[in-house]
Amino acid sequence: MKIDDSLLELIKGHAYVAHFKSENLDGLILWILDAQDRVADASPAMAAYYQLDRDEIIGKRATDLEPALAEQYLQENRHVRRLGQPSSSSDWIHLPVGWRKIAMTKCPLPDGYIIGVAHDITDTDPMAGWLQRLDLAKGRLSLGPRYRDEHLTLPEYLVLHRLSRNHSYHDIARELNISAETVKYRISRVKEKLNALTTPELWEEVYASGIIHLLALPLHLDAIPRTHEDLIELTRKARRRQL
Repeated sequence: MKIDDSLLELIKGHAYVAHFKSENLDGLILWILDAQDRVADASPAMAAYYQLDRDEIIGKRATDLEPALAEQYLQENRHVRRLGQPSSSSDWIHLPVGWRKIAMTKCPLPDGYIIGVAHDITDTDPMAGWLQRLDLAKGRLSLGPRYRDEHLTLPEYLVLHRLSRNHSYHDIARELNISAETVKYRISRVKEKLNALTTPELWEEVYASGIIHLLALPLHLDAIPRTHEDLIELTRKARRRQL
């Protein structure tokens, strides 16, 4: 987004981002922070995501809205102000409307101001659809109509997860404290549910269905997600390793 003189005049004159009429701003989440990281201005879209009236957001510190990301948020803002250059990132953020994948750009302005522009890209992330199919309370993953609405159980998923990392049946059995025969049985159940007769066919289905996106999580026995918050945190860690 280009920062031009008219925008700077709006900020200096305490005009509201919400009053922008440009069609290019439709659907954007916009906010302006002052030098103390307080919200100087916010768009209706931002207020809607926090389920607050716009006037309730103005004057709040940014970290009050995102306490879980407080230190990270402040470090990013200091970085943008120090370098005088825009900064872009994307991450899963827990909002009152639920977990959303947000692509965010922060641009430095005079007098310590920062303008933030964000897009909700949840629907473009293949992970999002699988998160909706995952029932952590019941410990199962819905495979959807492609596979007759079958479910992978958590034990089956754990075996498939390790198999995707090229672990042998013996290694998987040792890691999960089960027998190699049990590993073999669970894999056969996964193949049956995914309509695969052979191991190559199994991996074809894993890729074609999109399950591979969940298998990319850095799952370990001491970090099995019990809530969607846990799962998102694992997802965020995996994304950071890829950057």
